[in-house]
Amino acid sequence: MGHMGRLNISRFIQHHRNILFFRHTPNYVGYLYIKAVFKLYYFFRFQEKKMIRANITDFLEGLGWSDKKILRRVVHQAFDGIFMHYYEKMFSAYKSYSEVERFFSGPVTVEGLPHLDEALAHGKGVILVTAHWGGVEYIPWALAFRSYPLSVILEYQSEKLRQYLKEKNRYFESVELLNQSEVDSIWKQALISLQSNRVVMTQCDEVDVWRRRPKRNMCLFNRLVYYDNTIELMAKHTGATVMTAYMERQGRKTYHLRLEPIHTDGYRNAGSKIYNRFEYYVSNHPEQWYQWKKWQKMKVPQSAAVAPPEPTDPYQAVIFDLDNTLYYAGGLRKRVLWRSFRKNVGEAIRLIAFQKARKRLSGVPFSSSDLLLSELASRASRDRTQSGDRTRDFRSWYQNRFYKLFMDVLRQGYSAPGAVTSVLQALRARGVRIFCYSDYSCVAQRLEAIGLNAQVFEDVFSGEDAGELKPSAKVIHQVASNTGIPSETILMVGDRNDTDGQSADLAGCDFFRIHTDNRTQFIQSWSALGLRFNISMNGDAL
Repeated sequence: MGHMGRLNISRFIQHHRNILFFRHTPNYVGYLYIKAVFKLYYFFRFQEKKMIRANITDFLEGLGWSDKKILRRVVHQAFDGIFMHYYEKMFSAYKSYSEVERFFSGPVTVEGLPHLDEALAHGKGVILVTAHWGGVEYIPWALAFRSYPLSVILEYQSEKLRQYLKEKNRYFESVELLNQSEVDSIWKQALISLQSNRVVMTQCDEVDVWRRRPKRNMCLFNRLVYYDNTIELMAKHTGATVMTAYMERQGRKTYHLRLEPIHTDGYRNAGSKIYNRFEYYVSNHPEQWYQWKKWQKMKVPQSAAVAPPEPTDPYQAVIFDLDNTLYYAGGLRKRVLWRSFRKNVGEAIRLIAFQKARKRLSGVPFSSSDLLLSELASRASRDRTQSGDRTRDFRSWYQNRFYKLFMDVLRQGYSAPGAVTSVLQALRARGVRIFCYSDYSCVAQRLEAIGLNAQVFEDVFSGEDAGELKPSAKVIHQVASNTGIPSETILMVGDRNDTDGQSADLAGCDFFRIHTDNRTQFIQSWSALGLRFNISMNGDAL
């Protein structure tokens, strides 16, 4: 069909012979076949592959990534992510309904459905914003199988894709497909769907339909890019709730969908909030984004950026996790365990039991620190069937011997690098209020053990002292209450999505992840954090 343009990767993979083979072979055979087709395409389209490589490298270098080995690895992973997108598209469209249903009854989990239910209860519809990231093709399925009234805005790259999706859609009375080439105005159709209290799903990085205006720019990924306010206008016009939806690919067969409400003030900052979440997901997992061919079109050319906006600090306060965030903690657990084992086997058994107990009590609220520590000690003692230690003996060990061992290990092998101290000092100099929040207590002493003075921070907190281990919003809300700073203007910085990230989500604030796969990546994350606040660091700091 003429409107579908020249051959590209999508149309090449969706050739009728490929579809026929994929549709009638077992899943794993189809997976390997599509991968071979994918590699074949880029073997002949090497210039296109070269351009994508250059765009990924340019993007990552803008975030402060400089290690060539890591850059090559992420580029390789990004191509794997592009392939997975097309495999997921083929699976969604061309496998039988029964196969798709069987898949979505298993390894796909969804977080945040109560937020979606609450939004629909308002009766004004929901604008569900996602991006070309992760398992985006699977988001409609995850919601359709839960019978949500979903309207999906899409554009078909092939006539067969349109036919197969429409055929499969007959199984879902609650789902409608909005094709931009089949209606007079996709904007008008989306408004009608919202007025019917439906969930309208769209993408914020559909670059080809952005309304580019020289004076409407924003800072994204440490670059000046065009700002499109279409979704913001739609929300303002309809009163619909705005939410984001990102389907993280956690393996070839494992996916996790996170639905998050966008809290706005009269919809005037809805767009910036949407792009903030987009920036968060792509920055933390660039290998799961696949809009790389459009990256240069997103950026404002140097010639058009005549008067860039004055740099401003995006947050009034920053809360830092401690372990593996303010210092690189590679091998810490093994060292602590080994030191315990060297003392005696009982010490090591105590430590393992203690860690298990902490994990079980993550996110469980207690009215006081004393009750939390008592329950920790009680559970850890019960787990230690090899020993007759009573609860009070275990608690005494924990408070008097464990922390001494912990801090001895820190002093002997760990310290905060220059990049950390540079960012902390620069934030303080600008008047940004900074705090430290760790799950473990003795925060000031552990800061001193890694060479940081606790006085650098306005205050320090621990989950143990608060009576609630992460994930928890308690300390973040306490910071907001004590300072009068809204949670939306607080940034949580940590190394773990399941503790620090979820704590930020519960409190309604943003999260920046420090990557800790290796020391180089750790330093590069701090460099990227500095760039986010327009803080440049010299070679000594890095």
